[in-house]
Amino acid sequence: MKKKKKTSLKLKSFEQIYYPYLKIIYDVKTKVFTKKNLNGKVSCLVDLVNGAEALASEMTEQQDIEVEDDKVLKRKVELEDAKKKALIFIKNTLRHKMKVLSMPKVEFEYEEVVYKPFWIIECETNHKKKGIQEFFLLMDGVDGKYHVLQP
Repeated sequence: MKKKKKTSLKLKSFEQIYYPYLKIIYDVKTKVFTKKNLNGKVSCLVDLVNGAEALASEMTEQQDIEVEDDKVLKRKVELEDAKKKALIFIKNTLRHKMKVLSMPKVEFEYEEVVYKPFWIIECETNHKKKGIQEFFLLMDGVDGKYHVLQP
């Protein structure tokens, strides 16, 4: 019979931070290879710390809250630069991933800066052979996804 490994996990501390994004909504009109019109709204989020762009699904209900300044990551990307990046990203995504026949007509509709909550969690494991090991997790405060932070 195989013995089970004995490892314990201890959550040592939690710290909530808020990450800034520029959310832009565009109205898109284009044709795809099936010759059907593709009309609708497309949302883009631009990370205002690193400048990464992503398509955004509808965000959950937003709330206005007050938080301490030291809990909000400082913006490193200017809003005008983020707007340019978002438009290029949306057009490239439509052209390459959705196989459009012609350059999509993309019209600006709305923008706002939003802050997404994350948790930094300090953890400690105590493994029988490896001993005590400490690490940090970054957990998305909206969808619960997480990854290990590298030291």
